[in-house]
Amino acid sequence: MKVKELLEFIDDEESPRNYPNPLPSIEAGDPEFEKFDDAASEAERMMVYKYRSENGIGGNITGEEYGNILKQSRQKYGKITNIPIKKLIATEPFLDKNHLDKIMKGEATTPSDKLPNVYKVGNAYYIGDGNHRVVAAALQGNQTVKVLLLDVDKLKNSLTLPNK
Repeated sequence: MKVKELLEFIDDEESPRNYPNPLPSIEAGDPEFEKFDDAASEAERMMVYKYRSENGIGGNITGEEYGNILKQSRQKYGKITNIPIKKLIATEPFLDKNHLDKIMKGEATTPSDKLPNVYKVGNAYYIGDGNHRVVAAALQGNQTVKVLLLDVDKLKNSLTLPNK
């Protein structure tokens, strides 16, 4: 699922996302967002294909199975690193203030060990998942944040999809 589709689903759920994101951000419809979304989606398809090939997983899979494979693929091909928050570009221009407050108080439902996923496309670093966690870190005065970094260009060069 592309980030744009996920954000549309969240909006359909009437999420109270009305708190302006203090980080530089892009949103669905922006050409820069579309470039990020296309690149991240292609890299994810490649990671999932490679993981399925290596583990003998064929045939149709459920959405939940795809999500689990994607999570494992991100962990396998991503790199845990610290990135200066000022280098990150948010993909959600508005946040849920209640969720942000819960993260800052340590009451969030997201496990504290789940790192934000950041996609490096060219020289830009986009927060794919974890916008609230990154903003909470920034508001708490942190200059860097620990993330799972997925370098899209490197992934494209090292992973290949079969010819159709």
